[in-house]
Amino acid sequence: FWPDVDPETARRNLHQAIYVVRKALRAACDPNQLILFADEAYAVNTSAGMWCDADEFEACARAGRRAERELREEHAIAAYESAERSYGGEFLEDSPYEDWTIAERDRLRLVYLDVANRLAELKLAKGDVEAALDLSRRALLRDSSDEAAHRCALRCHGAAGNRSLVIRQYEACVNALDRAYGLGPTRETTELYAALLGS
Repeated sequence: FWPDVDPETARRNLHQAIYVVRKALRAACDPNQLILFADEAYAVNTSAGMWCDADEFEACARAGRRAERELREEHAIAAYESAERSYGGEFLEDSPYEDWTIAERDRLRLVYLDVANRLAELKLAKGDVEAALDLSRRALLRDSSDEAAHRCALRCHGAAGNRSLVIRQYEACVNALDRAYGLGPTRETTELYAALLGS
């Protein structure tokens, strides 16, 4: 956390930070039960009933994928819905420039996109076009170049018979991919677009 200071100063800073955390937790519970110190290291006592939204999000995402593999569609939908609800936004979004958060933030965003896209596809397969489109739009707010979300949105507009929105969605996809990567859509996306316009 403090790469520019000597080890002794970093150790004092850490002890002070833990003191502040324990003081903040004192009103709710015994902070010594939540933050443990052993072998010269601090750790969160996960058996003390603490809850972490990122852990809950990932557990629900895993449960959804497992249920989907086992062809338990309703269970998959319920798990993905729980995961989607528990994704509160970017990981530690109050610290967007801390180097140590970047990889975890990106990893969790990719898990979210997978959850949103899988859930959207399941909703669309059940005929819930509005819910599928809403999920695709939420995924695109997180990553405007997510091609899977664009394809689902294309299918939603096609299912609704809205040719002009199919065209606009495809153009948005083309522009987002060009801005992000200097590339065009994959064959899967272009063939879907052609099929939707041909129908």
